[in-house]
Amino acid sequence: PELTVPMLHTLVAAGADTHKTTVEQIMSAPILTIEEDKTLLDANDLMAKTHIRHLGVTHDGKLVGLISVRDLVLFLTNLPRK
Repeated sequence: PELTVPMLHTLVAAGADTHKTTVEQIMSAPILTIEEDKTLLDANDLMAKTHIRHLGVTHDGKLVGLISVRDLVLFLTNLPRK
């Protein structure tokens, strides 16, 4: 998998060697999570409050997926209009 263009620009601007920089060196940790039975509004509120764009989804504390701001936008834009 390739790094996104904004990520590459950030690494290059910081003087990082993209061929030697590991994922561990730039990853976010710990991963913020939300249980799968919470609502989309709960996920949206947590993401907005913490200024993150991706949120781990858990089932009984085990990571089972990921939700992104893009996922929320796509879902909301595809809702039937009244």
